[in-house]
Amino acid sequence: MGQMPLIASEDIAHSQGDFHAEVREGGLAVSRQIVEMLANIGVSTAEEFVGVVYAFPLLIAGELGWKIPDVWRARGLLTKILPPSMTASITPPEEDSRRHFGARPPSRNV
Repeated sequence: MGQMPLIASEDIAHSQGDFHAEVREGGLAVSRQIVEMLANIGVSTAEEFVGVVYAFPLLIAGELGWKIPDVWRARGLLTKILPPSMTASITPPEEDSRRHFGARPPSRNV
């Protein structure tokens, strides 16, 4: 699968906590302001965008005038619309709630 380019869309306006991104025409459509902001740091694909949002939420928050929890919310919404195959290598795996430390139960000590 090739990379998904970012598309500047005049009819999309982000709001606090939501990029309002849409998958369109083989690319990821976001507001022109977001595309320009990302171009300034060398980001031109959806994969790179997700990576930057995960790695540098403070940068995104500062550029958009958001708080970090707003970026986290927007990140969650963004990853829901992208194919899992695209975000699997970028997003952290789901946490396993089982404990992974301590001794085995006595019935298993053989």
